[in-house]
Amino acid sequence: MKRFFCFAVAALLLFATVACVRPPEDEKVNGTTTAALESTTGPEETEFRAFDTVERADYNGYTFRILYPQADQCYTDFFAPELNGAITNDAIFGRNLMVQDALGIEIDIKWQSYTQVNTDLQTQVTSGLADYDMYGGHRTSLALSYGGYLYDFYDMSELNLEGEWWDPAWVKTMSYDGSIYTLVGDISISSLLFVSSLCFNKQLFEDNNLEYPYELVHSKKWTYEVLYNTIKDYGNDLNGDGKMTYNQDRYGIVGWGTEAGYSLFYASGFTFVSKTLDDKFEINVNAERLNSIMDRVFEIWTTSGSYFNNSGTTAEHPYPFSVFTDNRALFCDSVLSKIGTFLTGMESDYGILPQPMFDEFQENYYSYTGYTIPVTMVPANCPDPERTGRIIEAFCTASYDEVTPDMYEIVTAVKNARDAESSEMIEIIIRNKFFDPAHWYVIQGYGTLSRDIIASGNNNIASRLKTIEKVAQKNLDTITTAFEELKQK
Repeated sequence: MKRFFCFAVAALLLFATVACVRPPEDEKVNGTTTAALESTTGPEETEFRAFDTVERADYNGYTFRILYPQADQCYTDFFAPELNGAITNDAIFGRNLMVQDALGIEIDIKWQSYTQVNTDLQTQVTSGLADYDMYGGHRTSLALSYGGYLYDFYDMSELNLEGEWWDPAWVKTMSYDGSIYTLVGDISISSLLFVSSLCFNKQLFEDNNLEYPYELVHSKKWTYEVLYNTIKDYGNDLNGDGKMTYNQDRYGIVGWGTEAGYSLFYASGFTFVSKTLDDKFEINVNAERLNSIMDRVFEIWTTSGSYFNNSGTTAEHPYPFSVFTDNRALFCDSVLSKIGTFLTGMESDYGILPQPMFDEFQENYYSYTGYTIPVTMVPANCPDPERTGRIIEAFCTASYDEVTPDMYEIVTAVKNARDAESSEMIEIIIRNKFFDPAHWYVIQGYGTLSRDIIASGNNNIASRLKTIEKVAQKNLDTITTAFEELKQK
């Protein structure tokens, strides 16, 4: 209260001072009267608010029921029962309140395992009951798309699927023959946070006379080659024992295999399953381009200057981050959600970057999104699509307006702090997410290819492709046949 009072007094004094020195109406400024200046300036443009595009309605206290995944990273998407000072919690609390007040609803959310969420949704549809209005799905839920259990979002007129708040890459990539049964967007803060990035140690960059890469990103010169040339000679066996060990030596780049195995590869925009002109899936592998991309990715992650932790054990999960926080790595591959978790308390300052492009001819930066993120689903027996669509749109647009602008603070877990350049980088990262249907549907062989190759230490792409071609095609045929049968019903 004291701080607010002081601010208010200061503001009043400032206003009074400005009022006293304002020139008379006929006084000229650079040859123009102040009245003329005011008339030519015109009214300020109103800031666009996505939430204002949602038509208001009063649902008289209707309880909007949600069943959501019981996973740590998913709770923050909706659960915020009260203000508690935590950045994400308070942002979600405010968003929920906005939607409740605007549409006259209450929110009731329950939690289940990924498997149970899928089972409960199927039960709801087959039984004809209306237990929940919305579900939070998962990679394993995509089978529900072609199983006839989900409502087609293109049939919900209240949704603006062209709005940036619904991820355009997901809508374009995961639709099939003019239908889309799952969505990813700002409605889920976890879907924005579980996105790949690179952190760089500002202190080590300064110590080694290296320029911060921000301008390279802006000029679209932040590429695989630049990253490789920066790290290739940096690794060092500091203790001289003839081997590189995470807790003693120095690295150019470090990362956790489950994420790093995909993040740099998919930053190239390569996809194993693409879309036909009639919006259907097909396997269309450009082997020459794949070889070029994988050669460089393999080179980066298998140099002596890299630490690719592929152990898979929970105990070793923090190892790559500890190397980075201990000032023994230039770069750290990390999804955004883990920056605030593992880098909080780091003494040296760090910056945040998108993954580099394959080369300067690439159209955009692309950010890999792990398939543990929740996807939005509505059961096929939705009793009131208009009401459900409006409420979901309200949640998503309110997040876009009120939660997403706080992404830097949410990512770093630091209030009232701002690294303007890193904040710009985060915007690039979250607005250029990349999805490969082969990865999300886990098409056998293709879905995990990049990570498998790096982990094996053997860049034998040709032989791997020959081994998996037929089974992968059969796998995709099963999915597309099911979609076709669904369309015929």
